[in-house]
Amino acid sequence: MTRKSHISDKLLETNVLKLLEKPSCGYEIMHQLNKLLKARLGPSAVYPLLLKLQENGFLKSHWDTEGQKPRKIYELTTRGEANLAVNIIELKAWVAPLLTVEA
Repeated sequence: MTRKSHISDKLLETNVLKLLEKPSCGYEIMHQLNKLLKARLGPSAVYPLLLKLQENGFLKSHWDTEGQKPRKIYELTTRGEANLAVNIIELKAWVAPLLTVEA
């Protein structure tokens, strides 16, 4: 994995974790990511990441069957909150040198 790819993966992961400070369904996460990142991420980018984060213990999920159709709701675990904090520190360290460059 290239450094650029690692940084973009870490940025996407961090944004998903940050959005999940408020429990949400996959569709809403995808919608919010696209709005936040001004991107066009589809289900094939978002759902595998949610699965990976859940397998790593950063998220938990449950089914909400109260509405017209069932929705899988994702939320952060304590481990996910800790990972979010570490990711933010890493991203700040990567970005800090850019903020000191004069144009």
